[in-house]
Amino acid sequence: LSLRRPADLAAVAESLNTMAASLRTRVQELSSQRNELAGALAGMVEAVIILDSSLRVRGINPSALRLAGRTIAEVQGASLLEVLRSTRLDDLARRALASPTPLEDTVTLPGATPTVVQVHAVPLAEQSARVVLVINDITRLDALEKVRRDFVANVSHELRTPLTAI
Repeated sequence: LSLRRPADLAAVAESLNTMAASLRTRVQELSSQRNELAGALAGMVEAVIILDSSLRVRGINPSALRLAGRTIAEVQGASLLEVLRSTRLDDLARRALASPTPLEDTVTLPGATPTVVQVHAVPLAEQSARVVLVINDITRLDALEKVRRDFVANVSHELRTPLTAI
């Protein structure tokens, strides 16, 4: 037995099959891009946090989790203030939401040993009011800069005394 389909139905079926194949290809491409992005974020030394318009964590990489000292379950959906406990960082993120351009600041995060970080806050207006924070830990650089300033101040003081005597 052979059933014949009407020509219109065959055309619709062919069109649906073509769209399904196209959709399958697009989903595979998006999945591949997402995996590449996740791999890149996981391999970054810098902490990266993606916040929504109410400053709740929507994405975070392993470096940011280490900086916060928390697990992904603890931070997902939590506010930035709860995660990193810095009002200055929270204020920077709020200003970035309202700003058309990226903002930058140096912030000291509280903790047993305070951590000095350089923060770049980038607004993503096309993504329905989201902010990406890229955070660099500069605690060691800050300490080295302080040692350098102290050394220069001590040397200039020590040289000034004998020069005054001469």
